[in-house]
Amino acid sequence: MNSPRAFVVICLVAASGAFIAHCTTNVTPEARAFEGPNGNPAARDAAGPKAGGRTLLTATQLVRVGGWRVDPYVRNGKSMAYSEGGIDVRNGHFWLSHHAHLDAVARFEISQSMGVGNDINAWPVLKATDYVASKWRVQGGAVTMGVHQLDAQTLLVSARSDYATPPTSEPWLQRFDLRSRQWLAPLKPKGAQIQHHAGGFCRIPKWFAEEHFGGRTLGLCAGGYESGQGSSMGPALTAVDHETLTDGLPLLFYPWVGEKAQREQRPADYDPKGLGWALEPEGKIGYWSVETQQGGGAWVDTGKYHGLVYFIRQGRGRLDYKLQTECFSKDRLSRLYIYDPADLAKVATGELEPFEPRAIVTDWHEPGVARGATWDGKHLFVFQEATWKRNIERYPSIHVFEIVDAAE
Repeated sequence: MNSPRAFVVICLVAASGAFIAHCTTNVTPEARAFEGPNGNPAARDAAGPKAGGRTLLTATQLVRVGGWRVDPYVRNGKSMAYSEGGIDVRNGHFWLSHHAHLDAVARFEISQSMGVGNDINAWPVLKATDYVASKWRVQGGAVTMGVHQLDAQTLLVSARSDYATPPTSEPWLQRFDLRSRQWLAPLKPKGAQIQHHAGGFCRIPKWFAEEHFGGRTLGLCAGGYESGQGSSMGPALTAVDHETLTDGLPLLFYPWVGEKAQREQRPADYDPKGLGWALEPEGKIGYWSVETQQGGGAWVDTGKYHGLVYFIRQGRGRLDYKLQTECFSKDRLSRLYIYDPADLAKVATGELEPFEPRAIVTDWHEPGVARGATWDGKHLFVFQEATWKRNIERYPSIHVFEIVDAAE
């Protein structure tokens, strides 16, 4: 980690049934919340109403308690080193997206208790036990990033177009029957677009979905920039029915190359002159253009704290189209965006437009590059790219976080 560290002692017993209890000393990064035009969002929200008696989650409450390395798992000459970071956890295993060019996902069993401490090279390695390659191809070539086990029988996979010019309108939500090993016809959910909402999923708490979203408990949850046209100028979320996977309710939607008011905000630590659709910052406020979100966000709800979290990659310094790098920049960093579910409830009622919610933004100092995340009811699992090395490649690891009480 690159930041000062606050040390705590945590005893962990995980919900999936595959963890062994640990007592360990761990670290949490120093957080610097980005202050938007309305002042410090954390202070603003702390003074406001709390949905369901819950308080908005803050970055300083995330404490890493351990993790696993992900096996390289080579298929067709390609490995997990170039996974897009899609992740889901269910009943003692993970589903992870495989290499970006394979359009496939793999299952990894949690057969060992997680490693602890800061030496990732000492963590145990998750081994793959299943591999599912998609038969569907979207226009421009698919990049599989989102994976979600809907139930014991159904696996969901979603892929954005690798170069959408113009944006594709074909069905993109893919379903795989784990028992028959057959693909079902893909769907095109109402209220969702492939370049905005494909690439990630989240589970929406049932109590919140029933109270605010008409019972829709599955989030199509991604956003960010993808090559071509039609990307999102912020994170994206549409809630759909768990059974039908249709009749979507848009909750976060920042339109492609929208006006300033229609773009999510960011720190103003960039120079947009080399990128035609990027906007100049105003004071401390910057605006999204080519920020990336890979693997989806996660809806965290502990019963006491909650928040919708996304891990975002952002460029710093000069943004230049000629670079053709991620975020079109030489210098990049990961940031954590946390949205208040109370704002999403206001979008559902029409009090706010889907481009109006503003996140609390914090620099993220975990090793590697943060991609997708998932929540199992007790812990947040974050896919961290390029954290350990074997031969010439750097491979991912899964970092596990517990939510601790906020400091008084």
